[in-house]
Amino acid sequence: MINNYKKFLEAISGTELVGKHMGPNYPEQESPVSLKGKDTEVIYSELFDKIITYDQYQDLYFNYLKKGGSPLHGFTKENLEKVLDIKESISNDETVITIDEVKDYFLDIMDSTHDVKYTVSVDYEIKNNSVFVYIKYDNYYQVWMERDINDVITRLKNVYSIKKFKRIVCGNEYKDIPVHGTDRTAVVRDNIYLIKIIVKY
Repeated sequence: MINNYKKFLEAISGTELVGKHMGPNYPEQESPVSLKGKDTEVIYSELFDKIITYDQYQDLYFNYLKKGGSPLHGFTKENLEKVLDIKESISNDETVITIDEVKDYFLDIMDSTHDVKYTVSVDYEIKNNSVFVYIKYDNYYQVWMERDINDVITRLKNVYSIKKFKRIVCGNEYKDIPVHGTDRTAVVRDNIYLIKIIVKY
């Protein structure tokens, strides 16, 4: 019985178990779970102590280019640290966001191209490396006004982080309002709304 078993082992040794990851040279073969650069979906940066996914890198790279960074090729540790370096410098620079650069987005609201002209004011202030925008407008033109505000926010989101607060009534005024279909006007008490928007990187 033992002799037969030894013959069986000799018969299969190095042959029956040979496969892509088996056989006499098995310890020297590449592990099937080894990661190559092209297969890696996350990269860890010791310099910034961050783990970044490929999708996160794409967003960082987009902002990196907007800040004047040179084009990079490939999802590599070296490229990741270049885009993170710009992101960290933005986060640590208290003057990086200014009222003027945000104000440009709201010029269309202040100078409407619609047939109606809004009663509107836009005020700005810098707090905590963010621009606080305060927009006041009257109830009569709210449909046009809020549409324009949403258009501005859509464009701002391509560059900045935006937080928009629910509108509140901050006052009222009496005004002459055109009566539709006539040449007459009517004096009405109109609410004044305030919307606050915070803009930051």
